Amino acid sequence: AATAELWQINPSGPAQRLQTLQGNILFNPVVWSPDGQRLAFVQQLVSANNPLPQLLIANADGSDPQPIGSESRLGFWAWSPNSSSFLYSWEGAYAVGSLGAEPQITAVPGQAVGGAEWLSNEQFIVATGNNVGWTLTSANRNGESTPLLTINGNFPLFAVWSP
Repeated sequence: AATAELWQINPSGPAQRLQTLQGNILFNPVVWSPDGQRLAFVQQLVSANNPLPQLLIANADGSDPQPIGSESRLGFWAWSPNSSSFLYSWEGAYAVGSLGAEPQITAVPGQAVGGAEWLSNEQFIVATGNNVGWTLTSANRNGESTPLLTINGNFPLFAVWSP
């Protein structure tokens, strides 16, 4: 069975083993929230029945993982700056999640999500598209969105910076 070891490495002290995470996380690394209180990871269990990947949100030490969703091509993108929300996606959709609340899901049929980054605690940028072209869209937690730019090409690489 595939597992991943979770360690805390303090600059002034020795490394401390926190937890063993079950499943393969190689293609979706663990992402800590900005406040350091939670972590998110996509768990891919390796077994005979080949279950779908599952997004989990856990305490910072890996304990008490809470399932958020299970979909094909599931990916975690980013925590909001205040750690209250997170962006994740799967084939044909992206979502804004918050613990204890239903996700705000936006369908993008026939498209993949190539990236998503927060601009503020309410606003984010998302790239959706396919091998024909990609669209960068400004969106918010309420599901409102505005396309900003459409480009032809295989796959966009972008970075977001906001003062």
